[in-house]
Formats: sequence, C-alpha cells, structure tokens
Amino acid sequence: MRKLFYMGLEQIESRYSLQLGGWNEAVFGRRGIDYEIVCGQDLIPDRNIVTGSVLDVHNRSYYSLTQMAALVKLMKEGKITSSDVIFFEDATTIWVLNRFRILWIRYLKNLDQKFLLDF
Repeated sequence: MRKLFYMGLEQIESRYSLQLGGWNEAVFGRRGIDYEIVCGQDLIPDRNIVTGSVLDVHNRSYYSLTQMAALVKLMKEGKITSSDVIFFEDATTIWVLNRFRILWIRYLKNLDQKFLLDF
C-alpha cells in the first residue's frame, strides 16, 4: 500500500509552522491517506527564534539535516518503497536532498514521476 512520508517544518508555537502541520495532518486524515511524520531534532530545545525572523536559521538547518538522516534510515531499513510519496514542506529541505546522491542512486530513480498527491 502506498504511504506518504511527511517532511514538515519544525513546529514552533509562535509561527505558522505549528498550524501548517496540523492543517496537513487534518487533510491527510480526511482523505484517508496513510502517512508518517518524519521528524528531525532541535538544536534549540525551546525552539525560540534566535537568529532570523521566520524560523531560526541554525535550528532550521539542523532540524532539516537530522530529518533527512531519519528519512535515509527509513530507506535503509526498507520502510520506504518506490511506490511511496515523500512530501517536503520546505524548499530548504529539498536543497539538502540534492546533496544526498544516495537517494537518487538507490531509490528515487525508480519512483513514479508523479510527486503530487494522487491518492
């Protein structure tokens, strides 16, 4: 069965990212989409924005990289198949993805080219 792996933003109460994650999860639920949230780790435990205005630039980078590490681990464990969908919430994460050639070489080259939600 096809599954969606959600690569959302770190959820910060004072920013839109908390609402965005909730909205997406609600839509996934209404549509009956089987999904898993892939989380990263925080560099700043209280998630306060120290450097930057929208999201903390250091925490965003750290969260994104550890989130990608978690995704790669799921792939290595065989928990993501070529029929699954990986939904990246943020272009910053996709930029990081381009640096992980292993994803292309071992997994993405065999994916269906439709990256839209077509459940």
